[in-house]
Amino acid sequence: MKFFMHPINFQPEIHAQLTELVSGIKKGNKHPFVTFNITEDALYIIGGETESLMMVKQTREQDCPLEKGMFSYSATAFANLWHGQQTLINEKKTISLQFRHDDQQDGVLLEGRTEMNSFRYALAQPACDHHLTFFNKVFTSPNETIDTKHVREICGVAGECAPFSIFEVSKDNNTVQFERDNDIIPIELPEGMKIGVNLAITPEAKRSLEVLAQNTKNKTISIYTDDDQVIFSDGQTVKSHDLGSLRAYREKQRQNFEAIAKMIVNIFEFKSERDNFQKIEEIKKANQALLYITQDSMYFASFTPQAGALMKLTTSSITTSQEQLYSVNLNALAKIKIKNITTAKQFKMTVLRNTQGELKLGFHNDRDKEYSYDSVPLEHAQSLLPELKHIIETSELDSNANEQNDLFGYDDV
Repeated sequence: MKFFMHPINFQPEIHAQLTELVSGIKKGNKHPFVTFNITEDALYIIGGETESLMMVKQTREQDCPLEKGMFSYSATAFANLWHGQQTLINEKKTISLQFRHDDQQDGVLLEGRTEMNSFRYALAQPACDHHLTFFNKVFTSPNETIDTKHVREICGVAGECAPFSIFEVSKDNNTVQFERDNDIIPIELPEGMKIGVNLAITPEAKRSLEVLAQNTKNKTISIYTDDDQVIFSDGQTVKSHDLGSLRAYREKQRQNFEAIAKMIVNIFEFKSERDNFQKIEEIKKANQALLYITQDSMYFASFTPQAGALMKLTTSSITTSQEQLYSVNLNALAKIKIKNITTAKQFKMTVLRNTQGELKLGFHNDRDKEYSYDSVPLEHAQSLLPELKHIIETSELDSNANEQNDLFGYDDV
């Protein structure tokens, strides 16, 4: 009878990588496996999210009796077993699991015990095709090699451009640009910096590349990218990310939005009133807010037959050629992050229009005033202007009446 048992010793140097790999394992994953690929000199472990696979390399021990081959285990079973080694991980000690095989088993068993002394096992299954394709792509695709130090510099520049949907550097013309809120925004490189790679990445891919560059001891990182996927490797750890959004980015023409109105608005007032609109049931159900902009004032309003609200916002500057009234989806407006976008008490809002006549309300922070960090669509609402002006007149009459009452009151006592 053919029988063997052999330990797999995971050294502390790769604990962090394997913990990251299993942290990407989620219930319901399209490819719910962790795959082992055994070669003559190495053991490769592949797993994680289907669209963001990781691969960790470990040197094969010389006395390992396993033949070359590739097989998979239940991802959640492996993740549970690995998470059960937390004490050894914290203490930076070697973690030993067992490969076991005998003629009565149809495959290789992976066995181990958790820190609670609970026994775990998983039986090998045929290798996951998706993981096999990924493994072959890693070793057959052309890639560019770049100094790790330079990768850190590129990630630093990308961090200064946040938020973005795509960040792109080009070594061909030594440029950087990024996409934010449907604008393609070019930026100036730090003085003396030369781009050594052609690369386009999403925020998730940027974070992954940055972690790899910060933690690796390798002096270089290899990068492969196409319109579907980007793959990073330092020789021991491989990370990948889906770049589906890159196709739309490639096809997109620059929108060329121009500002037709600019307003410097009190942050607290605008945010508080926006949030209060959502608390009035009739307004929330109507899901509409109005922005009325003139050369010397700006009103934020919402009204229905049953209830309404109006605020004249405190502004320090308004630039517009004519009065304008716009309608905006209140739910969309509520999703805009306004808190912590700026350290000032005011922020800039712009009404932007592209060459197709589409309108949007742009929100700007104090770090990058030229381009909006986010926006919501706008529509003209001139038909509502007479009713809005009536509400404004009513509110001003009420305000004047309160001022008159104060003259005959006891406020000075």
